[in-house]
Amino acid sequence: EEFVTRKDKKEKSKTGTVYTPPHLVDFILDGVLPWSGTDWDLKILDPACGSGIFLVKAFQRLVWRWKASKKLKPRPKDLRWFLTRNLFGIDRDKHAVRVASFSLYLAMCDEIDPKHYWTQVDFPTLRGRRIIAADFFKENVSGFRAKEDAETFDLVIGNPPWGKRTIGDSDVSYWENRGWEVANKNIGPMFLPKAASLSKKNGIVSMLQPSGLLTNNMGTAARFRRKFFSSFKIQQVVNLSTLRFGLYKGAIGPSCIVTFSPETPDGEPFPYIAPKEMKTIDDDLRIVIEPNDVQLIYQDDAASDSTIWSVYTWGGPRELALIRRLAGNTTLYSLLRENRISERQGINRGDRAREDNEILERRILESQKFPKGTFLYLDARNLPKNYDVRVHSRESTDYSVFTPPQLIIKQGWQIGSKRFEAAIVQGSKNGILCSLSYISVHLKHGQKDILETVCLVMNSRFATFYLMLSSGQMAHYIPKVTVDDLLKVPLPEIRSNLLEGLSSYDGLDERVKEAFDFSESEWTLIDDLFNYTLPDFKGNSHSPGRLPTRYIQVLDNDEESFLRNYCDFFFRVLKAGFGSDKRISATIFSENDGSRLPVRLLAIHLDDIKDGDVCIERYSCAELRDQLLKWDKMLAPSQIGKSKGVLHQRVAKVYDVVNRGRKRIPTVYLIKPDCCRYWTRSIAMRDADSIAVDIMMWRDETNPL
Repeated sequence: EEFVTRKDKKEKSKTGTVYTPPHLVDFILDGVLPWSGTDWDLKILDPACGSGIFLVKAFQRLVWRWKASKKLKPRPKDLRWFLTRNLFGIDRDKHAVRVASFSLYLAMCDEIDPKHYWTQVDFPTLRGRRIIAADFFKENVSGFRAKEDAETFDLVIGNPPWGKRTIGDSDVSYWENRGWEVANKNIGPMFLPKAASLSKKNGIVSMLQPSGLLTNNMGTAARFRRKFFSSFKIQQVVNLSTLRFGLYKGAIGPSCIVTFSPETPDGEPFPYIAPKEMKTIDDDLRIVIEPNDVQLIYQDDAASDSTIWSVYTWGGPRELALIRRLAGNTTLYSLLRENRISERQGINRGDRAREDNEILERRILESQKFPKGTFLYLDARNLPKNYDVRVHSRESTDYSVFTPPQLIIKQGWQIGSKRFEAAIVQGSKNGILCSLSYISVHLKHGQKDILETVCLVMNSRFATFYLMLSSGQMAHYIPKVTVDDLLKVPLPEIRSNLLEGLSSYDGLDERVKEAFDFSESEWTLIDDLFNYTLPDFKGNSHSPGRLPTRYIQVLDNDEESFLRNYCDFFFRVLKAGFGSDKRISATIFSENDGSRLPVRLLAIHLDDIKDGDVCIERYSCAELRDQLLKWDKMLAPSQIGKSKGVLHQRVAKVYDVVNRGRKRIPTVYLIKPDCCRYWTRSIAMRDADSIAVDIMMWRDETNPL
């Protein structure tokens, strides 16, 4: 692989060549070819095999299954049978084909006693027969023709090249004629329909793809997504965007794993998994998936709504409901259509000098941040004058948007304030220019209340919340949004004096909460994403969500105040669903010797004697420590077969009954890591929703109609 990957960066960018790390291959195969399976006579194709890592690991699993079934040690001829009958690989790089063939020979040797190498091993010819140097989209090479070789393979797996302009000279006209459009000359998604044609009717396709397949809502990319999710039965989608910096060597493009069968959709939802980065010693070995990382999506929504992917990456059904509730609000887009405002990005510098003096000696904002002390209003007198008249040759010559009344919005999320910032321009009769890092909004018709309302919202926690959950770029790639994203941010009813008397972001957030009339539960979703989720995504092991629950004391002198808040919101959700007369209490278990275990234990008592009580039960570490540590160990990755484990669930939910006098109290025990991210108020609402569903299901089972 070292020899194969020694290409210059420009060449690798053109071809989209990125070799897949072993732990990621294990993760994909654990889902479609687990060690514990029993079928071993399966035909497997990798249409972009590279150095052959998918085929090697698939070979190892087939042999493992064969040995488990036969209770025998395979002979060399048995191993040759797997290589010549079950595995098929394709790659455009002839050197990669040589490496892949050699890799499979090594895998074969690994199953043979070394003393038999020279007497019994007869390597089959793979290159040119089973490992082919060709373009996957060629229809004149036997073995992977769309018509002649249709429904050949049980499993199609791999990591095809993807990225802008990776299509090269591949001829995909066969698929374009069938309604599959190429977006941004990206060859990656086009592997999916052809892989489906080569898969058996009950076969499986599981391939790495750019996450833009899910989130891009423009033009051909959106049409491709709609056709894909309307054509095949999706089994699972895993979004790896938040892990992109540690997945590949020398590449950070956001990716996802799409697993599907060539069957038509049946209306059933499929799991969408968005694992989060975990700062542990296992980060380079495992992908950690937890219950809150898994959501169910219906294929109709998957096809038509790109927002659902971003929302479910960082939130859940409650966040999605809030985003959808605001869909009918006024936005900058609607104001633009009504011709009440105009907008554009700042000046795009280039090598063409403007002949007139329209931009000469005007105040300009080119720094990466607003001037120090800017809050809601920007004093143009603090900005330098522009003496550079060079602009890009395609630059718009309409500069009217840079005139008063004027609002400037920063496109990038700001680390200092942890929000997007905006300011109304003052102190200049002519307005100001700005760089491409900003958007200028000019009020054409109407009162200044419009700009004040926009300014209020864009500076708020809500704007950060909304853009994090609606912008595919910010949710999956970089902390910067597009102009299109900003124009879609919902606004409350335009009112006067919304900025009057504001001197801090806290006061501003309170006013936004009032302006939108957010409920307490809705604002909690916004608050928790702002305080915990986003800092975790952009931060490190010292981020608030990764700190121990007793490190953050919300109430003075109460080290368990964080869990008390969790319990309070948990109670509210259950009472809202089952009635305010229901008596619910909780027990927080805490060590009594000052030690701190890596997990916390919380009991929710349903139909209790007391209502709303949250008591602290101090226990001896000798009594409960071993059991909790046992649970922590039980939740570690499995060690089936040769896999080091890539699925790690660190949350447990246990239903039991406790006795209080003569009354038997149904109780739910929650065991989670001692990190704030697992015990926020929004997670409490999500956990309560989950337990409410369990209760309703059991009620239906015990009381059938």
